[in-house]
Amino acid sequence: TSCGPAGATALADGLQSLTCLLTLRSGWNRIGSEGASHLARALLNLTGLTDLNLAGNDLLDFNGDSPSGLEVLAPSIARMSNLTSLGMGNNTACRNSRPVENLSDVSRAIAALAVALHQKPNLQLLVLPKIDFDLSPETPDAAKEVYGPLGEALLGMDKLRQLSCGIKPFALVFKDSLPDELAQRGKEDFKILEYVRELRSQGTVPCSMLRLLIIGMGEVGKTCLQRALFN
Repeated sequence: TSCGPAGATALADGLQSLTCLLTLRSGWNRIGSEGASHLARALLNLTGLTDLNLAGNDLLDFNGDSPSGLEVLAPSIARMSNLTSLGMGNNTACRNSRPVENLSDVSRAIAALAVALHQKPNLQLLVLPKIDFDLSPETPDAAKEVYGPLGEALLGMDKLRQLSCGIKPFALVFKDSLPDELAQRGKEDFKILEYVRELRSQGTVPCSMLRLLIIGMGEVGKTCLQRALFN
């Protein structure tokens, strides 16, 4: 059974003196924003944590104008410079127990997480909350609105080896930088981030003129290729 907000308060009290704790896994307790506010105060002292899992805790349950649990916890997570594993899965975005419709709420929460994840050079595993809204190739702006800042934060994590966020949004976030084979939906987000990171590390060179020499056997399509390139 889940402990709820009251249990989170008791847990926070017990964590106050455990300043050398390395692993904390407190998933599926449905603590919500109220419980998260109590837990966040305790986590401020646990800067040495390397493994934190808070899956299934209703951290993206929006009620009124109050900040979500994810926003409340973000400043505490920001202080954990040794973090190698962070689990935030199964925290589905909803408002009053219904799927969230206003992306501005979700964007604000994910942006808070993005800020917290900056300066996390040791992070190797990251499981993100699930956002239940339609992401299609025709609506890349929605993906950029919600996941753009997070994508930029993740590009700075050279040690990241496992990433899970359910709906695979980064093919749309970085659409303008990707070749067709990577821009197709369904490609793993980790592979996309790896490609964009490598692309940016190489830098860019201004080019106003390009000379192309097409070589091949006769009747193999060189002229068609030339026409396609110029059109």
